[in-house]
Amino acid sequence: MRGGAWPRVVLALLATLAACGTATAPAVPAVPTNSVSTAAVVPDGYRWPIAEDKYVFIRHHVSHSGVCLEESCGPVCLVDFPAYEFDAQNQVLRVDYAFPVDDALKVVVGAGEGCYSTVSGGERTYVADLRDLPGEAGDTEVGIVQVLWIEADGTAHLSYSGQDLVLKPGERWSTTSETEESRFGSRMRVTDTDEITNLGIWEKSKIELPGPAEPTPASIVNLTH
Repeated sequence: MRGGAWPRVVLALLATLAACGTATAPAVPAVPTNSVSTAAVVPDGYRWPIAEDKYVFIRHHVSHSGVCLEESCGPVCLVDFPAYEFDAQNQVLRVDYAFPVDDALKVVVGAGEGCYSTVSGGERTYVADLRDLPGEAGDTEVGIVQVLWIEADGTAHLSYSGQDLVLKPGERWSTTSETEESRFGSRMRVTDTDEITNLGIWEKSKIELPGPAEPTPASIVNLTH
């Protein structure tokens, strides 16, 4: 390039930038409150902010449904023994086995899975009682939910399947997958829906148990740090 060409190029470029204004990065779309969030770190000095006579109830449920792709099919899955019932209208949580309902109880996670189709049905559910946060609840079949911390209004900061979630009371996170596969010797279209719902803050006095408190069943994962 001949001498004197560079200054004219530079001046033209500067003039173009001045006309366009300062370049900025594209705006990042806002992440919905009931979706993935990066706010997973527990705040320094965090203390449980909710009254001792109340708890936060979180429900994690995986639903399996199937459509037969052959003349006849077996079940999409075989599960049984639901262990809890939540009556939101009367604010009552009924559990089929006992655990300590004391001042230390902070979060109850109702976890499990259910089969819903024309060829099978049933539910397998249980609860995990968390007294220290962060805490974990779940199993290898439905997945492990980490309860990281809870805000004063009941907003839950969770971690699940590599994602950090923030759910306000009444909010739900869900994902659905559909596959064609062979189950029990039959070809089926299987739909799996994975849901985590923050059901909010409830009175401990409305937890109904069958009898004296016993240790949490060994089959239930309830890990606290």
